Amino acid sequence: MRRKDKNIISYNGKNYPVFPAESQNAFLEVGIVTFRYFPKDSLLIATDAFMKIFGPRRFYDNMPYSIANDIVADKDRGILYNMAKKVDSGEKKVVAEMHSKNGKIYRVTMVTIKSDKDGKPLITGGLVEDIESDTRTNALIEALGKEFGSIYYIDYKNSKTVPQRISKDIWEEYGEKLKFQPPYEKIIELYIQNTVLDTEKDEMRQICSIENLKKQFAEHDVYVHDYRGIRKGKVIYCRLKVVNLSESGELSTFVMAFSDMTKEKTTALEKMAYTDPLTGGNNYNGFKRKVRDVNKAGFIVSMDIHQFKLVNSVCGVAFGDKVLRKIWDTVLSFCKDSCIAGHVNADHFAFYSPNESKEEIIENIKNVSDSLLRLSVEMRCPRLHPYFGITFWNPLQQIEEAYSQTTIAKHEVKDSKDTNYLFYSEEVSQKKIHEKEIEDSFPEALAGGNFEVWYQPKINPFTGKIVGAEALIRWRKNGVLVSPVDFIPLFEQDGLIRTLDEYVFATVCNFLKTRQKQNLPIVPVSVNLSRASLYYDGIVDQYKNIAHDNGILPSLVPVEITESAAASNSAVKDVITKFKQNGFSLCVDDFGTGYSSLALLNGQHFDDLKLDKTLIDGIRDANGFKLIKHTIALAKDLGMNVIAEGVEENDQLECLKGLKCDVIQGFLFSRPVEKADFERKLDG
Repeated sequence: MRRKDKNIISYNGKNYPVFPAESQNAFLEVGIVTFRYFPKDSLLIATDAFMKIFGPRRFYDNMPYSIANDIVADKDRGILYNMAKKVDSGEKKVVAEMHSKNGKIYRVTMVTIKSDKDGKPLITGGLVEDIESDTRTNALIEALGKEFGSIYYIDYKNSKTVPQRISKDIWEEYGEKLKFQPPYEKIIELYIQNTVLDTEKDEMRQICSIENLKKQFAEHDVYVHDYRGIRKGKVIYCRLKVVNLSESGELSTFVMAFSDMTKEKTTALEKMAYTDPLTGGNNYNGFKRKVRDVNKAGFIVSMDIHQFKLVNSVCGVAFGDKVLRKIWDTVLSFCKDSCIAGHVNADHFAFYSPNESKEEIIENIKNVSDSLLRLSVEMRCPRLHPYFGITFWNPLQQIEEAYSQTTIAKHEVKDSKDTNYLFYSEEVSQKKIHEKEIEDSFPEALAGGNFEVWYQPKINPFTGKIVGAEALIRWRKNGVLVSPVDFIPLFEQDGLIRTLDEYVFATVCNFLKTRQKQNLPIVPVSVNLSRASLYYDGIVDQYKNIAHDNGILPSLVPVEITESAAASNSAVKDVITKFKQNGFSLCVDDFGTGYSSLALLNGQHFDDLKLDKTLIDGIRDANGFKLIKHTIALAKDLGMNVIAEGVEENDQLECLKGLKCDVIQGFLFSRPVEKADFERKLDG
C-alpha cells in the first residue's frame, strides 16, 4: 500500500479518494471529525483525526459490522446498521446519534457525494460530532443561565437527563435523583407531582409531553410556558423554556430551563397581565387567577348588558366607557369581602362568591339590576338592562368551562320577559346541544325536502269565502313534525332564517304557478319576511326575479313584515319602499305586540294591517274593544285593509264583523293545513 497523492489512498489494489487535508482541518476546528465510506466495497476509511479519537485502525472492511464491533456501544449497534442500510438504499443524507464504547454521545452524519448511473452510492462522506462538547449547546446553556436558575440537557433518545445548572431549592429536593441522570419522563413527572400546583398538573403534563413538544418544534425551535408551583407552602410563579437541539423534524436532544418568576409577577408586568385598563380592576385573567388562588367552591356569575351598543350609538364611545366604569363600581358595591369580580370585555362582567346560597345570589342580582336601572336614569342614557348566567364551580373544574356554562345559561335568558337570570343545568346544556344539532342538520333537511309549506286560510267574515292565505313553514324530521318554536327563533339568531324565508317564497310562487297553469282558483298567499332577510342586500330584486321566473304577479305574494322590524331603521324602511315600488303588497304583521306607532302607519306604504292575537283576546274588555275599534277605523281611513289573526271564538268574530274588519284568520275557520288540504278548501 502506498499513497499516490495526498488526496488518494490505496487499499487492496484499489485507489480511493479521501477528504482533502484542508477540508479535514476546517471541520476539525469546529469539533467535527470526518471519514469516507465506499458502499460497494463495504469499506470505511478513517482520517487522522478520526483515528486519534477512536483508535489506530484506518481501514474498516465489512462495514458496518467492523466499525460497530470496534467503536460503537453494543446498545447502539442497531442504529449504525440502520444508517448504513439507508445509505446503501440510496438516501442522500442520514443523521443519527449513538454512544461510542468510551461512553460519549456522537452525532453521525452521512452524505452521498457520488452515485452511479443507477443511483447507487459510490462515495459517502461522514461527519462525527461530539454532542457533549457541542459548542452551540454550551453557548445556549450559558445564555440561558443569565435568566434561568435550573438548566438540563435532555438526551431523550438515550433516556438521560443531564443537569447543567441547578438552583439551590431544586438541588435540595431533587439533587440525589438527578445524580443518576434519570429518563426525561420519570424526572419531569416527579417534578410535576411534587412542585406544580394541583390545578395545573394536568396542563403541565400535556405541555411537557413528548407529543406536544414534537408538535411545537415542528414550527419553532423554542417553546415557553408559564405555570404555578408550590414551594415551602407558598404559590410560586415559574417559567419553562425548551430549546430543540435536534435536526429539523426530530426530537432527540433538547434543553429545558426553569426559572422562578415570582418576583417579576408582582411587578408592573403582572399588573398588565391581570388588570383591566378601563376599570382598573381585574380583567378576565386576573379574575380566573384569583378564583383559582382561593381554591374554594362557589358560584360564578357572568353578566351582560342587553343592547349596550345603544349607549355607544346614542351617547358616544367615550361616554359609553364612563358608563362601563360606573357599572363596574356598582358590581363592586355588592361584592362582599370574599367575592371576586372581573371585567371580561366590552359590557361583559363576571363575579365569584364562595359562600353565598342560591337565594343570596338571586338577591344580589336583583340589587345590581335595580341599581343599574337607577344608574341609567342618573346618567341619562338608554336603559341598562343586565342579564345573568350562573353556575356552581368547584376547584376540580376548569374556570373556563364554568364560565362557558354561565354564558350558555345567560344566552338562554337574554330575551326573556319574565326574568333576567338563569342557573346553568344539564337541561340547559342539552338544549344547547339540541340547538347545535338542529343547525347542523339544516342544509341536509332543506336539500332533502324536509321543510314543508303549510297554508292558513284568510276568510271574508261576511261571505265565509277564502280570500287569501298565509304561508307557514313546518319541518318534518324523521317523520315527525318539529314545532316552529324549536327552530324559528334559533334560525333568526344564526341567520339561517334568510335562506328559509327565500325557500318559502319560492315554494309559494311555484304553488301558484302550478294552479295558474291548470286554470284552478288562486288567492294571494302572503309570506313572512324576517328582520334578517330585510337586511340582506338585494332582497327585493331576488324576490322579484323568483316571482317573474314563475310567471306570478308580485301582488299575489304579499309580504308580511313584523311591526318591530318595520320600525327598526331607515335602511329597512327603504327596503319596504322598494318592495312596494316593485308591485308587492305589504302587510304590517303582529300589530299591537311591539311599540305600536301611528307614525309607522302614516310613513310607510302598507296595504294591510294585521291585528295580533293578543289584541283580539282582549276584545271582550271595554278598553280592549275601544282600542281595536279605533285602530280599525284609523287603518281604513288610511286606505288599509284590516286582518284579524288568532280568532277562535264566535263572539270575537261577531264583534269584528260589527267593526267592519275585512279579513279573519284563526282556528275558528281553519288551522294551518298541508298543501293538499288547502287545495281542497280552495277547490271546494
